[in-house]
Amino acid sequence: MSYASAVKRGLVCLALVACAPPPPPTAPTPLAAADILRVTAETYAHATSYVDHGQQTATFHGKPSFVTTKTFQTAFERAGGFRFEYRDEGDAARAFVIWSDGKQTQISWYVKPGILDGKSLGFAIAAATGVSGGTAYNIPALLIPSVGGRLLTSIDGPERGPDETIAGQPCFTITESLRHGSLTLWIDMRSHLIRQVRKRSQIPGKLGPVDVDEVTSYEPSLDTAIDPSAFQPPQASPPPEQPAWLGVMFDGHNGTTRVQSVVGGGPAEHAGLQAGDVITKLDTQPVAKAVDVVTRVRGEKPGTKLHLSVQRGGKEMPLDVTLEKRPDLDDLQGRLVGHPAPDFALAALGTGSARLADLKGRVVIVDFWATWCGPCAMAMPHLVDLGHKYKDLRVVGISDEDEADIKKYVADHKIDYTIARDADDVVTGHYLVTALPTLAIIDKAGVVRALHVGAGDFDVIEAEVQQYLK
Repeated sequence: MSYASAVKRGLVCLALVACAPPPPPTAPTPLAAADILRVTAETYAHATSYVDHGQQTATFHGKPSFVTTKTFQTAFERAGGFRFEYRDEGDAARAFVIWSDGKQTQISWYVKPGILDGKSLGFAIAAATGVSGGTAYNIPALLIPSVGGRLLTSIDGPERGPDETIAGQPCFTITESLRHGSLTLWIDMRSHLIRQVRKRSQIPGKLGPVDVDEVTSYEPSLDTAIDPSAFQPPQASPPPEQPAWLGVMFDGHNGTTRVQSVVGGGPAEHAGLQAGDVITKLDTQPVAKAVDVVTRVRGEKPGTKLHLSVQRGGKEMPLDVTLEKRPDLDDLQGRLVGHPAPDFALAALGTGSARLADLKGRVVIVDFWATWCGPCAMAMPHLVDLGHKYKDLRVVGISDEDEADIKKYVADHKIDYTIARDADDVVTGHYLVTALPTLAIIDKAGVVRALHVGAGDFDVIEAEVQQYLK
């Protein structure tokens, strides 16, 4: 082959190589659900400012069936400003504002001036929202992890679903399977902010299970200038007028009219009503269930005099009682201090006894808690330590949640003190619990000596325990 022919053939080969179609592009690897959640958590944790408007609609399918709608808005600035406004469209009296400038925190209602001095924002949210603060915790916990609470981005076994559009914005969908339902997040692809949360669950009911479908939608904005007026402290509004009050505790609304305990300083105590009495009549109207008494009392005005018929020791006796205005919840719970602790006898979900009578002669801390409660999780390691440190101290944790959920949480968090389930919130009601956690310290004689709402100052709590162990 001549040199010219070889060159010509080489050029042809080069041309063929140059003209060959390029290899197909490699498709980008889809983002894993865990990676999306990690970036989302970091986005909130490093935000310099954040505002949103949102709405939660909860549909309950069962007996009864109903729908609730609540709206809220959040304004946050990393420099310390925070304001969370919550409005319940079904009950205007439950609206509230939580405000903090990083040094002091205020709530527009429910909490007395000064009670939040030195307390955290998480404490304020727990106090205002009580035992149903999931919506209030969701965004604050992402922006300020020290608030506590289970982060929406802390999902066990997340799975990525098909991408969807929410409010005109393309979103990732992330799902989590729950024991009795599911949780789905819609996360904005551009901003990595949460656009929507849907939680489906089933809760037990006396007339059968109730299916709950909660959808929370957000209109979020990140790192934008915020009008200073958004950070104005709330104007305290007076709480709704308190109804009439008798001052007794029964064994649940559907139980009998046997008085389980009498609240110190209340109308019933003034009239001479005692624990163990059975109320048989209100005026001349027979009553058989606690709910009959509660309904009648709530329908009366403070100052009304009722004529009771009471069975005591097998004998019928008359008692006259003058109803009073129900005290503020903090004052009411405070009346437990210095009085015998409301008795309880629950089945322990593990070791130890959850019967107060079995614990006489020891100091007892009763911890009312929930698996979703951030401040509860913060308190539990301290309670474990105290239980190990003092041999004559017993800790009893009480929750009203599903037994399997409680057991899983206790195992995962290595909680080794006694845990019990208060399925119908009877004990929770007797201790007048309105926020979680609530810690009641009971001395060796069975008298309530202190109550702490929130994660608490455990130096103070330990000093109280030491005092009553003597």
